[in-house]
Formats: sequence, structure tokens, C-alpha cells
Amino acid sequence: MKFSSFALAALSLGTAFAAPAAPQVDSRDVVVVQQATQQVTTVETTVVQKITEITTVVSTTQDVDVLRIALKDLSVQINILLGDLNPVLSLQLPLITAELLNLPGLLQHVLLIVQKVVNVVGVITGQLTQDLVKILQPELQLVLGAIKPVQTLVVPFGHSVAAQSGTQTIEITQILSITAELDGLLSGLLATLLGIVGALL
Repeated sequence: MKFSSFALAALSLGTAFAAPAAPQVDSRDVVVVQQATQQVTTVETTVVQKITEITTVVSTTQDVDVLRIALKDLSVQINILLGDLNPVLSLQLPLITAELLNLPGLLQHVLLIVQKVVNVVGVITGQLTQDLVKILQPELQLVLGAIKPVQTLVVPFGHSVAAQSGTQTIEITQILSITAELDGLLSGLLATLLGIVGALL
């Protein structure tokens, strides 16, 4: 019995030493980027709803009170977008592989939101009279001011991710392409729209 007990103990001890350690799961692995993508997708849905409302009003009643509320709501959604992106923008670089694989999808949603917002502001300033646009000027500035940090925060982050990745993968190419489009969109069209709003002051 004693021999059996010692043998079992030795066997257990040997097994404990021989068993490979369980792989450590990086708490960053996918989760942060995936969660942000889900949250940004929700924002995108709300933004599309607001933009549809704005476009409909512009092409029909041109009710400035409705437009003012919708534009304020839009600026709130952009601020929520930036809040959702903050955990991703705060990740330590270089990103791990799983994060790199998921980042282009997240940035694509951001790009779509920016495109829709800039386009709808263009619709407002292009289809409404100057008098109506002037009434909406404070709300337009809210929207444009809210979306500007996408350029100052997201674009540099994309560049830093690419610079520190060490390899030129498909994902890095996508990240650089999306951030370049974001930068061009916000540098060009946003500046033009801000100029239109500023001219009304």
C-alpha cells in the first residue's frame, strides 16, 4: 500500500511536471477591436437613420427646427463614435496579429460614417437657401467640429500601426488605404464645408 501510494504520488508529480503549460490568452486578443467594431456598427445604424431623416426633410418640408434637432443628434453620435474608438486608439503598439486582422473592418465602418456625414452636410449646404443654412450654422459647426478629431486621432493611429507592424501585410495595406481616404476626405471636403459655413457668419 505504501509502495502504491508513493508510486501514485510520483506518477502525479511526474505528470504535473511533464504536462505542458496552458497557453496564455492575451486579454487584448481580438476583444478590444471586436467590441469597438460592434459598437461602431450600432453608431453607423443610428447615423444612417438620422441622415435619412435629414435628407428627407431637406428635399421636402425644409423644417429647420427638425433639422436642428437631427444635426445635434448627429453630432452626439459622432462623439459616441470617438468614445467607442478610444480603447482601440489606446492599445499598445505594435498590435498583435488578431488585432491587425480585425482593424481594417473597424476602420471601414468609420470611413463609411464619415462619408455619410460629410455628404449630408453637403446636401444641406447645397440644397437649402443661404438664409436657412445660416439658421443651421451652429448645428453644422457642432457636426463638423465633432468629426474633425477622426482626422487628428484615427489617421495618425493608422500610420503608427503600419510603421510599427514590421511587415507589409494585406491588412497593413488596407489600413493605410482607409486612413489615406479618411485624411483626404476630411482635409478636402471638410475644409470646403467649413468654408461655406464660415462664409455665412
